[in-house]
Parts: sequence; structure tokens; C-alpha cells
Amino acid sequence: MAGKQEAKPLSFKAIERMKPSDKDKDKADVGENRGLRISCGVTGVKSFFYRHTSPLTGKLTQVKIGNFPQTSLSVIRTKLNELKLLRQDGRCPASELKQDKLQRAIEAEQAKIPELTIQGLVELYLTERIEDRKTVSIPALVPRTF
Repeated sequence: MAGKQEAKPLSFKAIERMKPSDKDKDKADVGENRGLRISCGVTGVKSFFYRHTSPLTGKLTQVKIGNFPQTSLSVIRTKLNELKLLRQDGRCPASELKQDKLQRAIEAEQAKIPELTIQGLVELYLTERIEDRKTVSIPALVPRTF
């Protein structure tokens, strides 16, 4: 029993003390929050991940849940429970989050494309085509000196 410490659940203080120079840059939660990990990057950013086996592929995958100071540990744990429920239903949380992100990107692109009306088309034509052809007469630019 020498040398092996008993695993403790993640706490605010333990996460706060994590540094990029630490030997152990990743910490895992235990108990009902099993699968929750926090990683301290080189820049000092602490990110939460849910690490699980995908029910679709059988491979080990991880999903980023959030960053430490911006998102509290209790909020992260509730998000973790939601992701665990998805996994228990036989759905892969990682692939579902990717699909949601892709859907939001498509909707954002569609929102950027304006609907053109006849009035909008006429105004576009006048500003892009007709106003470009207007020329300023040279005598109007040169003042008379005589």
C-alpha cells in the first residue's frame, strides 16, 4: 500500500493550484463524476473534458466542456451528467456536439445571405453599374484664370 494515494474528487482549490509546469498536467474526477478530466495547457488555460468510450465506434473520445475560471465546477458537473445521459441512450456526445456546431454554422451562413427584393435589386444595379459610369467633366475641375 505504500506509494499509492487514494484518489480524491476534483476541488476548486486543487484546480486553482494547477500549473503548466506541474509534472501531472491532467487530473481526473472520481465517483459519480468519473470521466471528467481537467488539463492545464502550456499557457496556463485549464480546460474540462469528458472522456468516454463512444457507443458508436467503441473508441476512446473526449469532448471539451469548458474552461476553468469562466465555467464553475458545479456547472461543468451538470453538463457532464447531461452528456452521460446522452451516452446511456446509445448516442455519442462528441458526434452530436459536432453536428450541433455544424448546424449552427450553416444557420449563421444562411442568416448572412440577404433576401433581394425588386427595390433592392434596382438600388444595387444603380449603385454598382450606373454610378460607376458617371464621369466628371474636366473643365469643371480646372478653375478659369483669364
